[in-house]
Amino acid sequence: MPATKPAPELSVLREPLREIGGEQVLAGLTSALSWLEANQQEINDLNVFPVPDGDTGSNMYLTLRSAVEEARDAPTPEAADSVLAAAAHGSLMGARGNSGVILSQILRGFAQGAAQRVHLDANGVALAITEASAVAYRAVMKPTEGTILTVVRDAAAAAAAAAGPPTTSGWFSTVWSRKPTPPSSAPRNSSRCSATPMSSMRVGSASR
Repeated sequence: MPATKPAPELSVLREPLREIGGEQVLAGLTSALSWLEANQQEINDLNVFPVPDGDTGSNMYLTLRSAVEEARDAPTPEAADSVLAAAAHGSLMGARGNSGVILSQILRGFAQGAAQRVHLDANGVALAITEASAVAYRAVMKPTEGTILTVVRDAAAAAAAAAGPPTTSGWFSTVWSRKPTPPSSAPRNSSRCSATPMSSMRVGSASR
């Protein structure tokens, strides 16, 4: 009886992803949209605060769909900041309900944290999520824990812990990945995404 050949070992030759650009950002947003589409009813059923109106999942899905649609047409699709700014604007224009408005603020904060950066390393992503959390909390008049606000805050803390302290190489990566902006033509609010007018809107209470 012939000897059985051992199964070949599988090896992953791909280098680990050390930074993301516009393509990866769009892929992440698209994946999140697919998850929301498949699970929106479960989120609807979980929605009990501030009122059990059962539409949080649907509102978030429709809001994120608007974000993804605009992100696909970002003027500089290879740049992280361009895709995020487009997504933030799309979510603002298509925001549905309190949960959609808060989601648009999360995306707005993420875009602000990534402003002027073509690529983001781990520390850049952590800083952007931290800014997303800060912007979302400021947008709500009476922030309530146990809601989407808590989720994004904990995500920011987890991202910062995973990224670790910024390294010298990471610092140079962040600096050199920024877009050059001539000082004479740089707008005073260049770090803000196109969703800036939303800063004047205050949401009554956070939704799950």
